[in-house]
Amino acid sequence: MKKNIIDEHKVFEINDNLELTVTTIGPAKSKIVIVDNFYKNPYDVRNLAISIPPTYNKRIINGLPGGRIDAFYQLDHFAAVYDKIIRDVYLTVQEKINISDYGIHSIFKNATFCCNVLSSSEIVPTNPHVDHRDKYRFASGIFLNTPDECHGGTSFYTHKGSQEGPEPNSVPKTKYITDSIDDWELIYLAEMKFNRMILYEQNILHTAYIKPGMFENGTYRLLQMFFI
Repeated sequence: MKKNIIDEHKVFEINDNLELTVTTIGPAKSKIVIVDNFYKNPYDVRNLAISIPPTYNKRIINGLPGGRIDAFYQLDHFAAVYDKIIRDVYLTVQEKINISDYGIHSIFKNATFCCNVLSSSEIVPTNPHVDHRDKYRFASGIFLNTPDECHGGTSFYTHKGSQEGPEPNSVPKTKYITDSIDDWELIYLAEMKFNRMILYEQNILHTAYIKPGMFENGTYRLLQMFFI
């Protein structure tokens, strides 16, 4: 029997000297971080994602359309990278003093290789959402689609002028929201690009920007996710 053994530090090796682009959006002046060329070996990460069948277990996908990969690997080394970005971009000088340790090393010690897997045929009526309403909670996505597969991205919204949006399930879901419509306003699109990392606060409205025809015929939207 031949069994493949993963070397996490090689597969998930992060590039040195990352260059950040920070965009401020909306009335809350929320900051969106974009880092291109995030992984040194992005095709290794992509091939790993392709090799693991996604689950459609409702407890794992947490109400999102499509499927999800959720596999345990050693990802501790991400903590130092994300800690520096969060401190440099999101924390004031006083906050850096007051928040000496917010548990980020423990978070990545227990983090999983989590990938959202979605085809155009799987989209159902869905409103933009927030992951968590508390401050100092972040979400990060890393796009694993090759350049020829890239469409859309991750989009951000206001609802009646608010980036926090309405209470869950208080607004009927009549279609999959992408562009501005009714009380939803599209205010920013972080475009999909192979090996691009995006980072944002969990308490602002966002969704996967995907339309019919974008991911079909065996092509899926592949997005690795971290929740911090």
